[in-house]
Amino acid sequence: IHPTSAIHASAIISDTAFIGSNCSIGNCVIGENTVIYSNVIIYDNVKIGANCIIHSGTVIGTDGLGCERKDDGTLVKFPHQGGVRIADNVEIGANCQIAKGVFSDTIIGEGSKINGLCFIAHNCILGKNVWITGSAMLAGSVIVGDNANIFSGVIIREQRLIGNGAIVGMGSVVTTNIPDRETWIGVPAKRRK
Repeated sequence: IHPTSAIHASAIISDTAFIGSNCSIGNCVIGENTVIYSNVIIYDNVKIGANCIIHSGTVIGTDGLGCERKDDGTLVKFPHQGGVRIADNVEIGANCQIAKGVFSDTIIGEGSKINGLCFIAHNCILGKNVWITGSAMLAGSVIVGDNANIFSGVIIREQRLIGNGAIVGMGSVVTTNIPDRETWIGVPAKRRK
């Protein structure tokens, strides 16, 4: 643990984990052999498994921006009381944001790899071995199946399901569910036969 990092007194960090400089680590759990590079912020109620890599500038466990609009147009934010659970062997690229859940947790499944500049909103669930390349955005409560591939610049609308082994092509905007093992591309995304 680098001496410039601030660690919550109740955080549980494996003796084999690495915490780089200028990190802020809340009341969370960090597993064995996990590497947290410099300038990472991890809020309370986050659990990171073993053998994970979190690259610089990433923020994990923020509130999502879930709001309701009053009759006068004023926005009222609803509270986020869930957390973030990151399984073993996950890698998260630089400058990503992963929001905590509203009531349940945001979950990143075992072996998943997320490239830099990605946004994972509240209550998203990623299965095992999900591959997300740079600058993808998943809105709230998106579920991504095992072994799915989401390529650069993709935007997925809230509460959508991306099936097991599905492929979403670069720059696509997903507005509907995608079945298992299908390839979808475009704006809005459509099935590629």
